[in-house]
Formats: sequence, C-alpha cells, structure tokens
Amino acid sequence: MKTKILLAGISILSFGYIGLSMLRAAQLQSYDDVTGILWQIGIVLIAGISFGLILREIWFGLQLQKLASIMNKEHLLLPDTLEKLPSGRTDRSDADMRFLHMKQEVEASPDRWQSWFRLGLAYDEAGDRRRARESMRKALQLFRSSP
Repeated sequence: MKTKILLAGISILSFGYIGLSMLRAAQLQSYDDVTGILWQIGIVLIAGISFGLILREIWFGLQLQKLASIMNKEHLLLPDTLEKLPSGRTDRSDADMRFLHMKQEVEASPDRWQSWFRLGLAYDEAGDRRRARESMRKALQLFRSSP
C-alpha cells in the first residue's frame, strides 16, 4: 500500500510539473523570435514524452496487477519462503535457486504466460530488474494472445 501511495504522489507531482511546463510554453508564445519558438517546441515535446512514459508505466503496473490477481486465484504464486537478510532483501543464493527452477519451467512450457510471470518474479527476487521487466512483458504478450 505504501508503494501505491508513493506512486500516486510522484505521479501527481510529475503531472503538476508537466502542467507548469505547458504554462511556461504558452507564455513563450509572446516571443516572435526563433529561440522562443524552439523553446516552446522543446518544452511541449519533453512534456508530452514525459506524460506518455508515466502513463505507460502506470498501465504496465495495472496490467501486471491483473495478472498477479489471476495467478493468486489459481494458487500459482510461489509462497514467500526464501531466506531473508537482516535488511529484508532475499538471500541471493536462495533467489538464484528459485530463478533456476523458474527458468526450467519456462524452457519446459515457453507458451504459458504463467511461467513467464513467475520467471519475472524470480528475476526480481534475484535483483535483475531489467530481465524481470522483459519477462513480465513477455507474460503480458502471451496473456493477451491466449484464448
């Protein structure tokens, strides 16, 4: 729940900043020189890209939450039984063992979105966020194409 509140706060601040940037771009309309026009274009482009990226990440998170609730209903999520360090992070050797198991599961059934989702969770536990996101994207792709 703390993560959702933090995400909402950061999103609101980001959208506010984008709004202020757009106001600044509107104020630059009074400048008739090339520099003012270029600043306007730059501000609008950066604000638009930022807005799109934020929305894309929120949408990605909502879609993953949907998959997680389906997995939970089907009792396919792995229990959190891995050894924890005093910091609260998962012990690396335990996470690596789980990762190897999930990798074998994906190799055995590469067309199941559930396997890719679990592999993404294993990557995340092992600390490889980039591959975790790739696996989750693959799970979403397979979920959307499944009957």
